[in-house]
Amino acid sequence: MKILLIWTDCTTNECPRPHLGFTYLVAAIRRQGRHEAAVQIFWKKPTRQEVWEVMEREKPALVGATSMTSQWPVVYPILTAVRQKYRVPVVVGGIHAAFATEGVLSCPAVDMVCRGDGEETICSLADALEEGRPLDQVPNLVSKRGDGSLYTRPGGAGLTRLPWADRPGYATLGPLERDLDADHYVVGPVHQPAQNLDDLPWADYSLLPMDHILLRNGGDFYHASARGCPFTCTYCCSPMYAHEFKGDNGKVVRRLSPDRITAELKAAAERYPDMRRVTLLDDVFAPPLPWLERFAEVYPREVGLPINAMLRPESARPDLLRLLRKAGVEDVMLGLEAGNEQIRRDVLRRNLSNERMIKAFQLCREHGMRTLAYVMVGVPGETEATMNDTYEMVKLIEPDYVTASIFFPFPGTPLYTECEKNGWIELDAADEDIPGDYYERSWVNHPNLTRDQVRRAFQRVLALGASITPRRLPRGAYDFLAHLGDAKVTVPDGARVYISSVAASYPEGCWLFAPAGSRLVYENVRLPERAGAEIVPGLQAALDEFAPSGVRYQMKVDGDVAWEKTLDFRAEARPDGRCWEEHAVDLSRHGGRTVTVELAIDVPADAPNHLGLGWGRSQIVDTALDPVRREFSSKGGRRARRHPVFRSRPLADPTQTAKAVFA
Repeated sequence: MKILLIWTDCTTNECPRPHLGFTYLVAAIRRQGRHEAAVQIFWKKPTRQEVWEVMEREKPALVGATSMTSQWPVVYPILTAVRQKYRVPVVVGGIHAAFATEGVLSCPAVDMVCRGDGEETICSLADALEEGRPLDQVPNLVSKRGDGSLYTRPGGAGLTRLPWADRPGYATLGPLERDLDADHYVVGPVHQPAQNLDDLPWADYSLLPMDHILLRNGGDFYHASARGCPFTCTYCCSPMYAHEFKGDNGKVVRRLSPDRITAELKAAAERYPDMRRVTLLDDVFAPPLPWLERFAEVYPREVGLPINAMLRPESARPDLLRLLRKAGVEDVMLGLEAGNEQIRRDVLRRNLSNERMIKAFQLCREHGMRTLAYVMVGVPGETEATMNDTYEMVKLIEPDYVTASIFFPFPGTPLYTECEKNGWIELDAADEDIPGDYYERSWVNHPNLTRDQVRRAFQRVLALGASITPRRLPRGAYDFLAHLGDAKVTVPDGARVYISSVAASYPEGCWLFAPAGSRLVYENVRLPERAGAEIVPGLQAALDEFAPSGVRYQMKVDGDVAWEKTLDFRAEARPDGRCWEEHAVDLSRHGGRTVTVELAIDVPADAPNHLGLGWGRSQIVDTALDPVRREFSSKGGRRARRHPVFRSRPLADPTQTAKAVFA
C-alpha cells in the first residue's frame, strides 16, 4: 500500500522547514517494509487542480495529513479536494487533531484521527486497510462509525461546539480521558509510546527536498533529542500533549541517548554538506547533567556544528550553561512571554521573578551564547499597563533577537478553556480562513482591551526588537541597519521601511526591507582608509510567488554610482533557489573621507510594488574585499565560515541604537 503524507508550511512567513514527525513516520513505514511512503509538502496554499495532480502522480491508497490549529484552514480544503475526486481513506494526526478530535472528524473529508505518537499507528492502519480488518484494534486511532462504510459521516448528535461551530474542524473534545460517543466513533486502544526513543528508527529525511530546505534556511538542520515538556504553561499545547499521551506508566519527557542523537547528526552532516547549524526542536533543551556531559564530549568531536536550542529561563544555571556551551550551543531561545510578574505567574503559570528572568539572559551572554526572547502580548487579563511592562522588560534585557506573537487560544490548553468559559473567543463573520495565525491580530475579545490596542503593543515590541538586534550583531565600520535612525528615508506614499529578523538563510538573520522607489541617504559617513562594502540585495522568501524581474539596486557615494545591479527574482531565473545575492564593492578611491551614501531600489513600472525587497546586513567594512572569497557558495563545505569580514574593526560607538521606521 502506498501512503501519501501531506504537510503544509503555508502559514509562516519564514523559510521552509522539514516536518520532523514525518521523518519518523517515513522511517517507521520503511522499517516495517510492507508499505511505501511518499511525502508532499505545500509551501503555498494549493489549488484543487494542484492537489489532484499530486494524487494522480502518487496514486496513494491512504492519505495522511498533519495540522496545527493555525494550519487547519489550509489543510481542510486540501483534504476536501482529495475527497471530491478520490475515494481513498484519510487520516489526520498532529496536535490539533489530538485536542480537537471531534471537530476534525466533523470534516466530511476526514475518516480517522491519530492521537499520540503515530509510528505504530500508521503501519497498523495500513495493514488493517489492506487486509480488510476492522479498525478497532489500531492503536491511538479514532475512526467514524456509520453504516459500515469508512466514509460515512456520523449523525453529529452530542458534538461539543465552539464559537466557530459553523466552520468545520474546530469542535473540541478536550482531555484524552473524555469518552467519545460509541454510536458514532470507533476508538482503538491507547498504546503507551516508546519510552526509549533509541528503539525508534532513525529519522528519515530522504523524501524531503533537503537541498532546497537547507539552502533557503542558510544551512539550518532541524532535529530533536527529546519528546515532551515537563512544564505546564497554560497557553502551550506541547506540555498538555506530553501529559495526555505519555501512557499509563510513561515519562513526560523521553530522550534519545547522547550517542544516538550524535550519530544521527553526524550521518546527516555527511549526507548534506550544506549543513551549517543544528536547531534542536526540544521543547526545553535542559537534559540531566550526566546526559549533557556525555553529549558535550561526543558531539563536538563527531559533528562540531553550532547548535541553536530552546531553554527555560529557570534552567539557565551556570553548571548547565557551561556544558551547553562546551557542546557547541551558540544560540539559546528563552521564553520571556510577559514582562509583568502577576500575568506570568497567575495567568501563564510561569513562576519566575523579573530578577531571575533578567539574570537568565545575563548568564547566557556571560557564557558566550546569543539570546532570543519569545514575547507574547494580549494574554487574558492583560491591560495596556501590563503590555507596557513587557516592552520595558525587553528594553531592559536587550536580547540579541526578539520574536513576538499575539496570544492565541489553542484547543487543549487551560487558557483556551478559560476563554471559552468567559465567551472571549470571537471571530469576525467575514473571516474565511480562521483562525489564521498569531502574528496579525488577536482572536480574543478582551474585556479590558481592544484588538487595536493589542496589535499596537505587538508592533511596538517588534519595533523595539528591530532596534536592538542590528547593534548586537557583529558588524563592520558602518552598518546601514544599525544607523537606520540616522538616515533620511524617502518612500512611496503608504509604504514603510523596516528592520526584520528573518530566517537564517539571510546573512546574520537581520534585514532592512524597503519598497520599490525608496531612497535611504546617510550623511557624514566616515570611511576607513581601506574601505569596502558588503551589499546583500534580496527578496523576502515569503513573496516568491510575486517575485519581479528587473529590480535595480544602487549604491551612490557623494552622488557617484559606486555599485549597481539589476536582478531577476523570478523562480525560473534562480535555478539554485536563492532569493538573494552577496556582492563585494571596492570603495578604496573614497577611503579616508567623510561621504554621503545613498541606497536605492527601483523596479519597472509594471512590476508588483511590495515590501519584500531589501538589504541584508549591508555595511561598510575596513578591509579590502576579495569578490571570490565573498561570493556565497555551498561549495565551501559545512565548516566554512559564512562571513569572515565580520571580524573587522567594530563601530567606534558600540551603543549605537537603530530606530526602525514604522508607518
